[in-house]
Amino acid sequence: SPASVETSIGKNVINTTTAALDGQSKPNHMTAMGATPFIDQEGRIFVVWAKGGQLYLDRSFDSGEIWLRSDIAFGQQMGGWNMTIPGLGRANGLPVISGDNSTGPFRGSVYVAFADQRFGSDDTDIWFVKSPNRGDNWSDPVRVNSDDKGKHQFMPWMTVDQGNGAIYVMYYDRRAYDDEQTDVYLAWSMDGCNHFNEVKISEKPFTPDPKKFFGDYTNISAHMGVIVPVWTRMDNGVTNVMGAVIKHSDLPTK
Repeated sequence: SPASVETSIGKNVINTTTAALDGQSKPNHMTAMGATPFIDQEGRIFVVWAKGGQLYLDRSFDSGEIWLRSDIAFGQQMGGWNMTIPGLGRANGLPVISGDNSTGPFRGSVYVAFADQRFGSDDTDIWFVKSPNRGDNWSDPVRVNSDDKGKHQFMPWMTVDQGNGAIYVMYYDRRAYDDEQTDVYLAWSMDGCNHFNEVKISEKPFTPDPKKFFGDYTNISAHMGVIVPVWTRMDNGVTNVMGAVIKHSDLPTK
């Protein structure tokens, strides 16, 4: 791992029993879900979400007064956002939006990260797309994780360091195991998502208990080369919120 210390921020007070979890109806992928916003350097608002195996975007260029008459369907999420991950009561690959407000060469680009199972239910991957023109056109998806096919990477979150335009994506990862042991990985790109590097940032794997509610999200923030990811781990059925402080200069180079 890079020069950082995985720190327990606190125990998650939600340790749901099987009965309670069963009482929470698992959302259907046809539900519109996971809306996240991004505001660019000109104050334009962008919102993305997923529904029915499709990614959608809406936008407003006047502080939310007027939005598009028709949402932009800008990419497929094969298998839908509501996916099955062994050991989890429920899991998702909901899209996350950000963009480049820096003074770097990719200023003005809009980015979306998501997960899907286009290669089958036993192979979940993290994907990344970008738009250079405020959502009118989008790139083909770039696969963020570089492992062989047949493993699970899931529940991504993404941010952009607005000091230099660096892109960071974090996610759960099972590439090293044949069971439900899970690590946390960080991927980064310095060239507008044309190429990603990766590193494992959790100190040791964990194994979730499908009878306990694990949670649905991770998160990450970055500024001027300091990266702060936050995630959940589960040990013996008890969840903890974990975090790390990572300097970009400490990340491995390839």
